[in-house]
Order: sequence, then structure tokens, then C-alpha cells
Amino acid sequence: MSLRPFTMPKDIDSMLEVWSVAAKYPDHPEWDMDDEEQESTLVMLRTVKKLWPIFRVLFLISPSMKDMMHGYVWEEGGKRIGTANIGRRGKSDTWMVSNVAVLPDHRRKGLARKLVEACLKLGRERGAKKIILDVIDGNLPAQQLYEKLGFVNYTTSITYDYEAPTPPTEAPWTSTYTMAPLKSSEWQPRYQLAQRITPAIVQEYEPVAESVYRVPAAARIMMSIISYITKTTRRRYQVQDKNGQVVAVGRFGALRKKGGLNNIILEIDPTQPELAYPLLVKLVREILELSPGHKIEIQIPVWQTNLIEAVEQLGFKRRYAYARMGLTI
Repeated sequence: MSLRPFTMPKDIDSMLEVWSVAAKYPDHPEWDMDDEEQESTLVMLRTVKKLWPIFRVLFLISPSMKDMMHGYVWEEGGKRIGTANIGRRGKSDTWMVSNVAVLPDHRRKGLARKLVEACLKLGRERGAKKIILDVIDGNLPAQQLYEKLGFVNYTTSITYDYEAPTPPTEAPWTSTYTMAPLKSSEWQPRYQLAQRITPAIVQEYEPVAESVYRVPAAARIMMSIISYITKTTRRRYQVQDKNGQVVAVGRFGALRKKGGLNNIILEIDPTQPELAYPLLVKLVREILELSPGHKIEIQIPVWQTNLIEAVEQLGFKRRYAYARMGLTI
């Protein structure tokens, strides 16, 4: 039995080997990743592995990107049993634990705890002030483990899927709002909106810092290459009110090939409830025009109540919720 560091890119295969089995929940099939979600994740990770020589060069340009994925692998008899990763969020001192997975036959042996503890130790050594993670809401053994390690649940997000053969009917758009494209280098609108609308309890563990939102040029290049290889169209928008204040920021990825799923990330000022539904409809219609026949996924924090009401009104189906937990170092 041994715990060893996760090494990129070779251990992507180790992670996939464990994750493909461990991500199944026989007692809770509603937690399982569906085929489209699983395919999108596999394609992304395999693309990263394929392009790793290029990424090494980008790391020289932006050294902070080297911290995007660390972690550990647990092996027994030469077989990968479990994995866990940790990475820095941008250039901030907030780190995130992810991909905690142990094969079913080896659970309840304390391996997940050892993997997570190793990640926490690494984060501390590299200057982490806050460490966060997501866990399926209702997965009590995992939540209780993280609580024993000092994590607290400070918010929750809900994942919804949209699958319809035809685009939704266009919704009325009030003239008090203007919508304009955003370049990937234009980080200020999202940063300014987040400063204004993010609840204090969330900011306690995920400070709204420029270092999180100002993505390095090397990282933008990396995402552009990944999007090209995976045949994904990415678009970003901002919405301003009549006074020129940013009240919403939205972005999406739309696939131009078979398989996988599309996704939307949308942030809306809670004081603008009338904006949520028509903006969501605009983005869904645009995605379906670019990428018909693909499921659309959106993940929404519970404090974005207007957006939750909008997705449910439009016909998105709730799949599961994630509890987000945080630890102060």
C-alpha cells in the first residue's frame, strides 16, 4: 500500500481508471454521471493529456498555472485504488479539492481521508488560506468525513439539465437592458458583478479577488486550444441596465460534434428578477442554434433564487445538488 504524488500528464489515466468505476452509486443512481456528462469529462481530460507538451511551455509564461492540478494516488499491488486532486484558483490563496474517488471494494478503510489529508497538507505548504470542495448533497459519509477534517458547509448549488427537440419561444426583452459580447480578456464586468452580489458567507471562503477573475493570457491560450480541439464554441456576454451598471454576465460552451453536453454559466443581480428568464431563453436559443441535439447543463448556487425559478419555468430538470464546504487554514 502506498500514497504517491499525482503526476501530470501520466496520471490522468490513473484518475480515469478509478473515476470511471468510483463515480457510480448503486444505492443512489440519481447521483451517477449520465453518458453525456461522462463523455464531456473524458474528452476534456484526454485533450489535456494530448496537449501537455504545449501546456508546459505556457507554464513558463505563467508559473502560477503549475498549481492548477496537484494531488495524490493510492496504490495497492500496482493497482490504482483511489485519487484526489487539489489546485489553486487563479493566482489567489484559495485552493479547491476535487476528484476524490476510491474504488467501491476499498471504501470504509480510511483511504479517502488519507488522500484528502495529503491534499490539505500540500495546500498549506503552498500558502493556501482557504480550501474548498464540493460533495453531493446527501452523501453523508463523505460530508461527515470533511466535517471531521474541519470543513463547514457554507452554500449549495443545484445542477439542472435541459433537453428539448426545439428551441423555446423567444421571451420579451425590456429596452432598459443592453446585451453585448465579452472577450475572454475582459474580466472586469464579472469581477465587479461578483463583488456586488456574492453573499458574505460565500466570500468568507471564496473571496472575490482580482487574482481569481483576471485569467492569465497563458490560461486563455490554453482554453482556446482546448476549445479548438474539442470543437467547442464559447461565447461570453454582459448585460447592463439603463445606467450602464453590469447586472448579468453569462457564458456558454456549445459542441459542434456528436456526444457530450453543452453548458451555461450565468450570474444575475438578484435585484433584477425580471431579467433572469428572458436572458436564459436567449442563451438557450443561441446554444441550440449552434449545437442542436445536445443536452444543456447549468449549475446554480441556491442564493440565485431568480435564476432557479427561471430554469424551472423553462423546463430544466433538477438532477442533484452539491454542498460546497470550506476550510480556513
